[in-house]
Amino acid sequence: MRSIGPLLFAFIFGFITLSNAQNGSAGQPFTSLGQAQNVASDGVYYFSLSGTNFSTYVRVGGWVQVAIDFESGVGNLPQSNALNNTVRGILTPTALSKLGSATVTRLLTSNGQLDVQNSMPGIVTRIVNNQTLLAIPADNTDNGTNWTGTNTLATQFTNYGNTTAYGLHSNFFHAGNNGDGIHWIPFFNMQQIKNSAGEIPNGAYFQLLVRAPMVAVVMGPTINTQPSTTAQNLCINGTANALSVSAASPNGSTIT
Repeated sequence: MRSIGPLLFAFIFGFITLSNAQNGSAGQPFTSLGQAQNVASDGVYYFSLSGTNFSTYVRVGGWVQVAIDFESGVGNLPQSNALNNTVRGILTPTALSKLGSATVTRLLTSNGQLDVQNSMPGIVTRIVNNQTLLAIPADNTDNGTNWTGTNTLATQFTNYGNTTAYGLHSNFFHAGNNGDGIHWIPFFNMQQIKNSAGEIPNGAYFQLLVRAPMVAVVMGPTINTQPSTTAQNLCINGTANALSVSAASPNGSTIT
């Protein structure tokens, strides 16, 4: 069996070690938005997207929280790179700008009255640019019946008049001149699924999330680096004569 020197062993060892994929922890943040589809439980996960680091709440299925706002919320949402599901807030404009790989937007309320999705690219574009999602009648093209799912109050995503507050942290949806429309406008202290129905229940919250196509996370092998007095074989492609690595362990025994 042909032996290859310690230098190649170190190269291969380093390569294999680096193949351990991101798991969304602080030490191994997701480097792609789509990796969030691999989470096994809801919770706060960490991201490092194109040099921008942030953490936010993620729901199983790859739903990454953009913003959260409670019924008792007053004023514009605080902009932050560290969100959870207990304090109102929205990702910073820099973090929002890194969400362009998303293809679906989800809007829900924690009381279950609203849970809808929208696949229009224009909605994602507005999020990325920190823009109000429904502000003027021209925005109806990407809104309206494009929001589908659970909508027990039959709220409308249709605007009949221009809003007076702009910027996502100030105004998410203003179905102007529409009493049957959604009004989620932190600037005006409004958290209403349907204007005519009033505020969402005490303790309930709005949550805006996005999802990107899945990016698989392949977990690398576990390697025991402790000294051993037993000869070890490393073979590629499952054949004993394909490749072997020779090196000396710290206690002087030979590893082949």
